[in-house]
Parts: sequence; C-alpha cells; structure tokens
Amino acid sequence: MELSPESRILYYTLLSGLLADAVDLSALSSGLSVRRDDPLLQSLVKMTDEWVEREEAETRLRQEYANLFLLPGGVKPYESVYRGSEPMLMQQPWVDVKRFYRRCGWHLDESALPEDHVSVELSFMAHLLSDGEHDESSEFFHQHLNQWIPQLLRDIAENRYADFYQSVTDYGLAFLCAETEICEGKK
Repeated sequence: MELSPESRILYYTLLSGLLADAVDLSALSSGLSVRRDDPLLQSLVKMTDEWVEREEAETRLRQEYANLFLLPGGVKPYESVYRGSEPMLMQQPWVDVKRFYRRCGWHLDESALPEDHVSVELSFMAHLLSDGEHDESSEFFHQHLNQWIPQLLRDIAENRYADFYQSVTDYGLAFLCAETEICEGKK
C-alpha cells in the first residue's frame, strides 16, 4: 500500500493521540468524518460511529483506557517494559530513545509522558516525517517502533477490557504493516 507523506504524518499523529489518553469521542468522530473512505481507518470509523450512539460513551471510554493502560492487569505502553532486560520502566531502551531524540534535536516538556511511552514515540515519528527527516524516520522505525509496538497492539487486542481499543489495534497494526513496507525500501 502506498502512503503519502501527509497520510503517514496523520496516521502517526492519530495513533499517538489514541494511545496517549482516553479517547475524546466527539473530536475523533469529527476528525474521522473527512476520511470515512480511508481503507486503513475503516474499523476505527465503524467503531467510532457505534460508540457515538452509546449512552455514557465518554465515561466507558475513560474506564476502558484506565483498565487497559493504568491499572494492574492492563498493558504497560513503554518500550522499556517490552524490550528491557526486565519488565520495568527506564531501562536501556528508554536511554536509547532519549539519545535518539537528542541527536535529532527533539526535547519533551518536563511534564510529559516518559520518552519511551508509545504515544511519545509515535509523535516523534510524525515530527521526523513532517520535518522531512526520512533517513532518521526509517532508522527510528526499525530500531524502535517496529521492535515492540506491534506486540503492544496485539497485547491490547487480547486484553479482556479491549472493546473500543480493538478497533484502535486493528488500525494500528494495518498502518504499521504498510509502514514496514515503506521503511523496508529505505533500509
């Protein structure tokens, strides 16, 4: 699948936002309205349409997010947890990510999420693409994103609390598969 640079930036930004915090359903629905026919977004559009009709959807989405990412029994969306020597935060993968950010001149706000949080890494990738840093984006994809985010998405999909986020994982996995093809050509 061929993706334009603009589409890739949008897909990374969207996935980053979906994994950063509980979904703002009205904002998501509004944003997706112009991309309803996008094949990569089909399951997300369908699920968003279904959830807009649910009573107390925003509350349920906050609960689902908390169960998936914040409470015991959920997934831990950090590269260190997935790739470190033990499932803990701030291990070598975190150091490596911080080093990559510094090398590219990218700095996070002190109050932001840890540098190896999935949403931060995805946001960084959108930043690289928007700055036209194609070599760095391919390198970051291979060294970091593609090493752990597909497994994170599969773990989310398999989690008993995943309902709305099942469509997020469908979208994320389809996008990363397309992105792998793009980045393979730049290796």
